[in-house]
Amino acid sequence: MKKIYILLFTILSFQGFSQSLYFSEYAEGSSYNKYLEIYNPTSSTIDLSAYAYPSVSNAPTTAGEHEYWNTFDSGASIAPGDVYIIAHGSADDAIKALADEFHAYLSNGDDGYALVLGTEESFTVIDVIGQNITDTNYADPGSGWDVAGITNATVNKTLVRKASVTEGNTDWAGSAGTTAENSEWIVYDVDTFDYLGAAPGPATLSIDATEQFRFTLFPNPVSSNIVTISGIAGVKKAVLHDLMGRVVLETEIDNQLNVSGVNSGIYLLELTSGGKKATKKLIIQ
Repeated sequence: MKKIYILLFTILSFQGFSQSLYFSEYAEGSSYNKYLEIYNPTSSTIDLSAYAYPSVSNAPTTAGEHEYWNTFDSGASIAPGDVYIIAHGSADDAIKALADEFHAYLSNGDDGYALVLGTEESFTVIDVIGQNITDTNYADPGSGWDVAGITNATVNKTLVRKASVTEGNTDWAGSAGTTAENSEWIVYDVDTFDYLGAAPGPATLSIDATEQFRFTLFPNPVSSNIVTISGIAGVKKAVLHDLMGRVVLETEIDNQLNVSGVNSGIYLLELTSGGKKATKKLIIQ
């Protein structure tokens, strides 16, 4: 373990630290159905080489110090309004299809994770799941942490960050809350993957968080040219952006989108309905 020095005076302004990355979803499901999802709410692509997600397992040897320094895959980045998914390599195929990298030692419900900016010797904590691992009074939570008034909600549950949240919170007690109303998280039953890959907060085009809705895509990745959209009824305007922000497809749809004329790749699908907008990553094979 390395002693933590919470010192990082040089913050690259282009990375928009005042509104930087944060955890948007967490799952500790059946078998190996575990993942962390990180969201980029900024208008710039963020290089993950400057970030890490250190962790502790159960009770650390020394409270306030991380046990494992977990770095992102080489070349990893998150496009504006997109998410980055770290999943267990033996997770359900639906999870692996959306994963950006794999990590074999994700939480059993009682392991603390932090999202940090900096190096192992000098970093700033941006967000946490579980008690902040830099707390000198860090303690083993037992089976797991309570969230939104639900006992052991980090075990056999999926946590989805509310759309009203726009930045990380290093105070886990404040983030977890004590009721469904004051928590930053919505707690779903085990193996709920419906929201994985969706942008939880302000989307690519800087839409206000109150204007968000959620939708799901199936299949995703898509290889059959037809994507089915659920979660929002009626006619919708669909705009498909590439990762450079260019519009590659714009049309009105009901519950299906035909992408037969679009090249293989990773895209952001923006839907507009009833004055509200939301985006989700779409992979075309």
